[in-house]
Amino acid sequence: MDINRTTRECCCGFTLIELLITLSILAILATTATSLGSVVQRNEMTAVINTLIADMNFARSEAIKTGTEVIICITNDHENCAKGNEWQNGWMIYYDNNGDRRRDADETSFRAQTAISKTITIAYNGRPVDNYVRFSANGTTNYNGTFIICNSRNTTLTRAIILSNTGRLRGSSYLANGKAIDCIN
Repeated sequence: MDINRTTRECCCGFTLIELLITLSILAILATTATSLGSVVQRNEMTAVINTLIADMNFARSEAIKTGTEVIICITNDHENCAKGNEWQNGWMIYYDNNGDRRRDADETSFRAQTAISKTITIAYNGRPVDNYVRFSANGTTNYNGTFIICNSRNTTLTRAIILSNTGRLRGSSYLANGKAIDCIN
């Protein structure tokens, strides 16, 4: 009987160094996965903000270019404006030829955004209403408002898009009055 052979067959397992190397690799992978998740969330938030700003600027420029009131409003069906304040469900842009703030059959809807991520919410607190923004022929809105964009997975990513009555938009990490953004989930 060979003693060396018997000893090698019965002694199976990890050495301390092998265990430490395995744990180190697992720690590196876990850290990478966590940071990759936050990068994805940040990019998703940036894409939503950029889409909203681009559509708002497009609506404003169309109002100026055509000399017609242009409305950007919440929609569920891309045909009619919806009530409420849930902009994450989608919005549309249309020419409001008669100025009644309702889309009629002869008023063209020329851009629509479908619902966005289920983890991002967009609320608008404009006056006199929260479900649409109206750009007049000179590009003004006649009122101020703030879009609050929140991510339910990462509350540090909250942002505000502040709309002045001149039609100018600006992004911010704070509300127009300098207070912190409060997301109610």
